[in-house]
Amino acid sequence: MLVEGKNDKYFIERMLSYLANEIDKPELTEQVLVDSAESLIKADSGTGNNKQKIQEIAKSIVGKSYSHKFIGFVDRDFDMFDWDYEKTQILQDNFPGHNIEERIIRTRGHSLENYLFELDIVSNFFDINTTIPNPQIATNLFRQIFKSVIYSACTVGLAATKSSLLQRIESGVPWRNFIELTSGEIIFY
Repeated sequence: MLVEGKNDKYFIERMLSYLANEIDKPELTEQVLVDSAESLIKADSGTGNNKQKIQEIAKSIVGKSYSHKFIGFVDRDFDMFDWDYEKTQILQDNFPGHNIEERIIRTRGHSLENYLFELDIVSNFFDINTTIPNPQIATNLFRQIFKSVIYSACTVGLAATKSSLLQRIESGVPWRNFIELTSGEIIFY
């Protein structure tokens, strides 16, 4: 399996390991080799960004005897969304699931990181780290608004991108520089 970046590689390996252990077949993780286009092909190769590198590799092996062993996994980004902001404010998702073409799987949402925004993950974190007397009430209230919060965040992100107010960042945010997690407390600097 070929993914875009090093962080994607780490995430997919962890996910595969988790799933293999869930079905009590940990040996399956040894059968899937995961690598990143970022580490395989130098940036100055002229091939383009990591997503384009994966697409080029997938095209180059079509019809080869080993092509069935290859899977590319790329961020969907803005593929298959229709949004003519000047005519309508409606964002149309033309493929709200996984899209698989020529051995490439596109994420169901904008990017791989969308898989981290699952209600149970957030709820579990909240239950463990909250200091209020009854965290279950807060979790239930949060559960009621979770989907609309995610949609709102995505809408703001898409609008800001369309308006050229957002720029792609080169790497992750060093959150430890401005957030401290202690038992029962979150401190923002």
